Amino acid sequence: MIKARQEYEAIKVEADFWANLDDDIKEASKKPGDVIAKEISVMGDPMSGEELAAMMLANGAIKLTRDSYKKETGAGNNETARMFGLFASPEKGGVNIERAGEILELADRRMALTSSMRTIRTPEGTLS
Repeated sequence: MIKARQEYEAIKVEADFWANLDDDIKEASKKPGDVIAKEISVMGDPMSGEELAAMMLANGAIKLTRDSYKKETGAGNNETARMFGLFASPEKGGVNIERAGEILELADRRMALTSSMRTIRTPEGTLS
């Protein structure tokens, strides 16, 4: 019985190794942008301008032009090639970084207005 238990444990260790390796390969094969976009999408309402920008870029509400991004950040072709989905040509809705900032500012104002409208003041106190 002891020998059977030892064999079982050895087989289980090997099976767990292969299962973990398979999970690691699946995780590594995901595009980094996909993982980040998924994490951002489950965060809920953004708490800061940075979170709002990340959310709007991740869900495709704002697409940047590659040239504007490269000019503003100094990024090269290799760096921007890994950012699939972040860029679009002007003909397909891509905007420069300055215009993206204006869009974010408008979105931030709308969110602030919407959030203040959700707060109802009553004689008993404030309801959200």
